[in-house]
Parts: sequence; C-alpha cells; structure tokens
Amino acid sequence: MELSSALLLADDAVYRRTREGQRELVSESFRLSASERRFLSAFTGHTALRVLLDLGLHSSDAGQAISRLVELGMIELVE
Repeated sequence: MELSSALLLADDAVYRRTREGQRELVSESFRLSASERRFLSAFTGHTALRVLLDLGLHSSDAGQAISRLVELGMIELVE
C-alpha cells in the first residue's frame, strides 16, 4: 500500500519500527543514510512526528528518509 506524502508527514503521524527495522538498528547491515538511521532510531511507536521534529530531529530530506524506510519495511504507521 502506497501512502501519500501528506499522510507520511502529517504532524500527528506516529511510526514504529518493524522487526526488520529493529534488526537493522542492531546489525547495521543495510546502507542507510545518516538521516534515515536517525529517523529509524527515533521511531518507537509512541511519539508524533511533529514532536520529534520539534525536539531536534531535523532533516531537510525528512520526507525522503521516511518514504524510504516505509518502502524498505523498516517502519510503519501506527493506527
């Protein structure tokens, strides 16, 4: 299922790591950019995207990083 950019970057969007994402944090086997790795480590399934951005998780390519992590199956939106 492909998600729209508006949904991916909604202020109230909450992401959690999948099993694959958790494995990646431990093994660092996949070549993620520094930005992608920061986002991956920040997504715990409890904090809205806007709060994380306000707390300093800044990235000029946030949309691209989040989209790629979703595509790779490393994070998912919490419903």
